Amino acid sequence: MCKKINEAFIISNKVWVIGDCDLHGDSLGASPTIVNQAKILVFENGIVGTSGSGSYNGAVYHLIDEPNFYNNSLIPKWEAMSSSDDYDHLLDTNSVFFANGAFVPTGGIVFDTPGGVTTYNTSLTLTYNRSFNPYTPKYKVQWLKGSWHDF
Repeated sequence: MCKKINEAFIISNKVWVIGDCDLHGDSLGASPTIVNQAKILVFENGIVGTSGSGSYNGAVYHLIDEPNFYNNSLIPKWEAMSSSDDYDHLLDTNSVFFANGAFVPTGGIVFDTPGGVTTYNTSLTLTYNRSFNPYTPKYKVQWLKGSWHDF
């Protein structure tokens, strides 16, 4: 799947993936022609599994907007992914994103997946580099005291 996404990034800096995506390995966005290009990758109505390490110089948006997406357990979808062999025992019936390794999108990551579980099975250092997000923010974001809830 990484190869197809990288090929799409050569054509456009905005790639939209509909359905499940197994990012197995560390080659997403690593092609010399696109590595320093600001880009955005959208995953819509699918589960996303990452395995491996490496930085992805771009922004990621994960969207679940299908009303019936959670009507059935998502475990069978995970079982079809080769990367889930490493972490299948950590999945919930509503797991929609699982990172095993160090998948670090340096342009930001947004999970718009109401009702879904996102899991990082890794030590995570969040970094943000504005130059790797192709969209100019409309609003100035600031921290609101007491807004972070780590449980």
